[in-house]
Amino acid sequence: MNHSSEDILNAFRQIWINRSLESNEDAHTTLLNAIQVDLQDELSHPRVRVSPYQKFHLAVRRIIQSKLTDQDKLVLIRIYEEEITKLTATK
Repeated sequence: MNHSSEDILNAFRQIWINRSLESNEDAHTTLLNAIQVDLQDELSHPRVRVSPYQKFHLAVRRIIQSKLTDQDKLVLIRIYEEEITKLTATK
């Protein structure tokens, strides 16, 4: 089953309820930006930020423990994996 970017963004919103994801961008870009912000822990105070690897681990745990469908979980984890790979390849 193919998932649209809007479907996956909605799945992300179900897990991260308090995240403001207002954007003038398309759903795919909004989702990628939100995941990058999460992995870089940009919403935390600089003194308490954790590494992207720790944020990745926490995100995967949160996704797995969610009530999303298994397919939505796999798609979100795959996107997180792609983004952590990009992020760590540039550092």
